[in-house]
Amino acid sequence: MPEKQVFIAKQLKVVDGLKTEMAEALASLFRGLHEADDEAIVENMAAMVLLHYALARRLGIPFYRLEEKMLEQIRRQKQLGHPLEEWYQDWSVLEEYLAAGRIGE
Repeated sequence: MPEKQVFIAKQLKVVDGLKTEMAEALASLFRGLHEADDEAIVENMAAMVLLHYALARRLGIPFYRLEEKMLEQIRRQKQLGHPLEEWYQDWSVLEEYLAAGRIGE
C-alpha cells in the first residue's frame, strides 16, 4: 500500500508542476504579445500545446481522444457560427490541418 501512496503523491506533484508550467507559459505569451516578440509568442504557444498534451497523458487521457474532442469542438464552433469561422474560416482550416495529420506544415 505505501508504494501506491508514493505513486499517487508523485503523480499529484507532476500534475501540479505541469499546471505551474502552463501558467508560466501563459504569462510569457502575454509578455511576448505586449512586446510584439514573435519568437516568444510562437515559443510559448508551442509550449502550452505540449504541456496540455503532457497533462492529458498524466490524467490518463490518450492523445487520440484529446484530438477527437478537439475536432468535435471545432465542428461545434463551425455549426454555431463562431466569428472566427464566419470571418476567417479559421476553424475549417484547423479542422483540415488536424484531420490530415500534418505536422510542421
